[in-house]
Amino acid sequence: MSNHAHLIFPNEIPTKFGFDKIMQKPVTKILVILTVIVLLPAITFSVYEINSLDENEKAIDTLYNNQLKSTLASINRRSFDAVDEWIRRISLMIAEQTPEKRLNNDFALQKFLDVNSNISMIITGRQIKPPELYFYLAPGQSISSIVKDSIISAMEANEKKIIRLLASGQYEYTKPERLEINADDVTEVFIFPVNYTSDQNDFCGIVINLNEFMKTMLEPELILAARKDFIINITDNKTGRKIFSTGSNGYSEIHQKQILYLLPRYSIGIVLKGQTISDLVKQRTNRTLVLIFLVDALLLIGLWYAIRNINKEIDLTKIKADFIANVSHELRTPLSLISLFAETLVLGRAATAEKQMKYQRIILDETKRLGRIVNKILSFTEIEENKKAYRFKPTDINSIADKVLDTYSYQLESAGFKYRLKRCGNIPLINGDEESLTEALINLVDNSIKYSKEKKEIEIETGASGEIVFIKVIDRGIGMSAQSLKRIFDKFFRVQNGLVHETKGAGLGLSIVKSIVDAHKGKINVESSLGKGSCFELKFTRIDPGRIGKGT
Repeated sequence: MSNHAHLIFPNEIPTKFGFDKIMQKPVTKILVILTVIVLLPAITFSVYEINSLDENEKAIDTLYNNQLKSTLASINRRSFDAVDEWIRRISLMIAEQTPEKRLNNDFALQKFLDVNSNISMIITGRQIKPPELYFYLAPGQSISSIVKDSIISAMEANEKKIIRLLASGQYEYTKPERLEINADDVTEVFIFPVNYTSDQNDFCGIVINLNEFMKTMLEPELILAARKDFIINITDNKTGRKIFSTGSNGYSEIHQKQILYLLPRYSIGIVLKGQTISDLVKQRTNRTLVLIFLVDALLLIGLWYAIRNINKEIDLTKIKADFIANVSHELRTPLSLISLFAETLVLGRAATAEKQMKYQRIILDETKRLGRIVNKILSFTEIEENKKAYRFKPTDINSIADKVLDTYSYQLESAGFKYRLKRCGNIPLINGDEESLTEALINLVDNSIKYSKEKKEIEIETGASGEIVFIKVIDRGIGMSAQSLKRIFDKFFRVQNGLVHETKGAGLGLSIVKSIVDAHKGKINVESSLGKGSCFELKFTRIDPGRIGKGT
């Protein structure tokens, strides 16, 4: 007996020889690299930033406090500058007078008081015992004997301080000395040296009109400094009463507070408008934590996405390897049979006409089977590349079912299958591509044949319900689990169990069926359970509402 021609195809792909183990090493390496390059720096940065939050809070707190201190210092400086200016003008005015008019110059000092409402009283005198004093009052002001006695007592009590002040006058040092007065309407007298005579005992003092000073000198400065960011208050330290505020009284928490240097009985306080420093620090801390969380979350999502795609690529590689192995087997089987029986016929080994007919029938069937495999691959390629062309026209589902069963009748009978077609008489037409719908039905029947091992029964049913025309393929095969049903229309997917692996296939049939049904704007329903078989139902919209289908 001569040698038969053999076609060589790869039976097995690395999936059968530890492919998973081979691919697992690169995956592990990639995970380690991604962890080192991405995740580890992110975690290190996050830990560092979280640990730095306390330092950042202190830095922010210091920054705001320094800003507030600077604002308060500016306001204090402004009040001192105003007093210095008054002292300079009074000293200059007295120096311009003749010596005999300097000590008791009613006209000049009174004129100065008339145009300077911030000063309620000017005192001139000589540091002798008892002090020689002259009082000049602003318009509308009066002085009681109690106030006079309080001023005289304060000057006697601060004699040494005044002597030092007057001694400094020879060096043209005119910083005023504040004397505290124990009288309600006069709280402080500012004493500074002047030259009435040549014995250097001459001095001058001013008493500030607090209300006017606040209104004309401090309020504009406070409002300018406060703007929209701060609220600035002036408070009486003895009574706790708020003298002035640039904003609502609802703000009670003072962030920074300083004595008003010019008038120590009063304090100037500043508060951030709307938010406290602690609120700002907390807000920034929360914002930083959220940003850290978002960055870490994005990195983790990116890492997860990368790993997921790597695993998908590995799965796809495995599926493609299985696909090549299965297609190779499916191609080899019909080719081997065609080669075997063609050679048998050529060599004249078919003894009878009946055997010749049988061998020819086998060659024809295997050729059709080979054609279907090739067509399936070509159809899948066209669908994937969006090159699949459909020729829609009024189509009868019954004729498609008849054609498919006629094609498969010999194969079904040879394999011991019981089959039947339950046709719907006068079934409505659908707008379809007859060739593609035939291919879809062939794939469903082919699957039923492949995966029916013990109970070999297949039923095809056509029918109509309202506007819907359907065709069902029902078998009593191995069935599928609910988990597998979610993926059966994925390309290259095959149910993972031993029986399926024994049955070769490309994993393209149901994917092609789904694409064809979608192209016809139809729907596909599947009902299946393990060991009880499956039912695939293809639904399409009728185009001839005048013909109502009835089951037969």
